Amino acid sequence: MLAIAIAIGLLYEARHEFYRVLAAYKLVPEEEGITELYFEDSDALPERGGALSFSFVIRNLEGRDMAYPYVVYAESAGERVELKRDVVSIAAGEHAVIKAAVRYWGQSERIIIELPEENQHIAFLVS
Repeated sequence: MLAIAIAIGLLYEARHEFYRVLAAYKLVPEEEGITELYFEDSDALPERGGALSFSFVIRNLEGRDMAYPYVVYAESAGERVELKRDVVSIAAGEHAVIKAAVRYWGQSERIIIELPEENQHIAFLVS
């Protein structure tokens, strides 16, 4: 019984080194980074066409500095019109608030913000 207690104590003390060795051989899962994309204030999104002002947030939780290309589209009746395209660089663990002001005169439509390299998008309806 004493030998088992000593073995458990030694394993407990060496657990970080043991985990590091397992990680080096890819025997334990690695942490996966993520990117969050959301509207800064979803209650204040514009509801009528014409001049549209809104902001969205890209949060970098990837564990490394990232450059995020993004595109803003208007979509109506299955047709897409590109309104804005840009790239924003965000340090690991940081976020960027992107303010957008676009003008579109379509009928009922969706405004789509897309991070093409991350395969993510958010959207809202405008009438």
